[in-house]
Amino acid sequence: MIYRDVRPPTELRPFVRAIWTIKGLSDGSLERIVPDGCPEFIFNLGDRSKRIDNGLDRVQEPAIAVGQLTGPMMVEPGEVTSLLGIRFEPAGLHALTGVPPAELLHHDVALGDLSPGLHARLSDAAARDAATSRVDRTIDELMKLLGSQRRAHPSVGATMERLHAVGDVDISTISSGLGVSTRTLERRFLATVGVGPKFMHRVLRFAGVVTELTNAPRTRSTASIAAAHGYCDQPHLIRDFGLLAGTTPERFRREQTTWADGFAKPFDVSDLSNT
Repeated sequence: MIYRDVRPPTELRPFVRAIWTIKGLSDGSLERIVPDGCPEFIFNLGDRSKRIDNGLDRVQEPAIAVGQLTGPMMVEPGEVTSLLGIRFEPAGLHALTGVPPAELLHHDVALGDLSPGLHARLSDAAARDAATSRVDRTIDELMKLLGSQRRAHPSVGATMERLHAVGDVDISTISSGLGVSTRTLERRFLATVGVGPKFMHRVLRFAGVVTELTNAPRTRSTASIAAAHGYCDQPHLIRDFGLLAGTTPERFRREQTTWADGFAKPFDVSDLSNT
């Protein structure tokens, strides 16, 4: 399974974190996708995938919008995997669609139902024959669509920067420093991101651990990874994994496959010529 991602041009970076592709063959094993703070559009050009919820499976549409995840999403990939994804910044999908993010919270919906116009334009770009052509065309369409869009309120972006801090953060201190009330900041997050700043900090800290568990040498202990990301102790990390991944850190580490760990890779800061 081959995973690649590309950082978008500077003009798109307030809205889009990466364009990614995954291509190869899957053995059909159930995959665990966990929250990372980023909503996505995903275009499936291969065999259809199934989302498994409480033992019930549902075939996913070829083009879907995935909102903020608040826990694990279990997916059974099709045998032939060929995906192209647009990983938005936390408020980027709302900037593009105007859809209240609460409506997409922990859901995937057919992009054609969400926005027939976006579905037509982006699906055509994603269906190009060559991977580089698909990525290039997708970026071109996003430049047209997002070129005149307004960013989220500056307080949301400034708070996101502070939420990457290691250890606990005090939302009231952040909001006071930005000259807004905690309630106002919470409202702005819910309106554009879909979750509050405190929960987003929890997700970002967890996502940092997930990246290390997926990519760091197995000789590095879970306890040391937890400490490096500001968890006060290993039980603290285990509680977050239970909530956000539905499993333990060690089990998560053992079950990772190429299909799922593509979603946890750090940025490959490459340009389009390397894709």
